[in-house]
Amino acid sequence: MQVEDLIGKRYRIDFGAFVLHFELSSVTSAELCIVEGRSAAATGHHETLEVELTEVRDGLVLMSWREQNGVTVTRLDDHERHVAHARITRPGGQLECLRGSIMAL
Repeated sequence: MQVEDLIGKRYRIDFGAFVLHFELSSVTSAELCIVEGRSAAATGHHETLEVELTEVRDGLVLMSWREQNGVTVTRLDDHERHVAHARITRPGGQLECLRGSIMAL
């Protein structure tokens, strides 16, 4: 599976503490929606993201973006093993490391 194969497909990514739906609109744009959040306020949050993608190998994609609230995210999606690894940096500098599952919707 190459990056072009992921465009237009929607995925559910479950990090345990929160669950999101993620869809690449193009090689530079994505849609993110939190469907289960750490708080009621986070659930339902939707954002269009400007993303940078690197295809590491077939089925392994590294992506990064900055959210409206200043959070930066670097995520490695392994579509062969159905695993996502994320590194989130909060505006105050706190780093959060997450591992979750990826499922096509």
